[in-house]
Parts: sequence; C-alpha cells; structure tokens
Amino acid sequence: MSSSLWPVQTGIYQVLSGDAVLSGIVTGIYDLAVPDSVTPRFPYVVIGEKNELADNRHDRLGRRTTVNIHVFSRYRGSKEASQIADRITALLEGQSVPASGGWHAITCYLEQAIVMEEDVDQSHVVLRFDVRLEKP
Repeated sequence: MSSSLWPVQTGIYQVLSGDAVLSGIVTGIYDLAVPDSVTPRFPYVVIGEKNELADNRHDRLGRRTTVNIHVFSRYRGSKEASQIADRITALLEGQSVPASGGWHAITCYLEQAIVMEEDVDQSHVVLRFDVRLEKP
C-alpha cells in the first residue's frame, strides 16, 4: 500500500497557496525547508515534518498523517505570526483537502505553539494537524 505523505503534502500546499488572503500576507509557502537558492523574505510558511500511521478498517484502507506547519515572522512580538496561523487554521480545520491516489481526506486541528526565537529576532509558530485519510 502506498504512503499518504505526498498526497497530503500536495493537498495542503494546494489549499494554502490557492488562498488569496494568505498569499497576500506571506511571501512564500515552502516544502520542508527554504531552498538554498532562495533568500526568504518574512513572513513565510513551511509545510514541515510529517508522520504517517496505518488506520485501516474492516472494509477500507486508512491512514492518519500528522503534519507540522511552521510560520516564521520578524514582526516584533507574535501578532503577525499568530494572525497567519489563524488563517491557516481557518483554511484547514475540519476541511477536506485534495488528496491524489483515490484518498479522501479530512483535516483536524491538534495544537499550536509559539516560539520566540530571540537569538535570530523572529517569531515561530508551529501548527500541528491530523489528516485522516480513507480509501474505499
């Protein structure tokens, strides 16, 4: 059985990059790390670490994929990063994300943490979502 990691990655990217409001407040949405060829301007979003668990039923295949989404900001304080995190949560929480390969996916909000990284003068918000997938 194939992994759900790539379908989840591309589905979340599609939702986030397709939103005009989010695109208007961030400078980019990146996959796991900002490419070396890019000098990111703040604020930006990184779709980060993912973890997959089997969640099969008697009559269908299932997966639970946990995804971390990172928001980075240089705004003094956490206001800007928190507003971006709120928009991401509004776009994903309880929503079906497009997932290739015949998967049906629903996204559940798990948690959020704000990290003030004073040594590099930036705010860092980590959002965690649980993406539940089924394949009939």
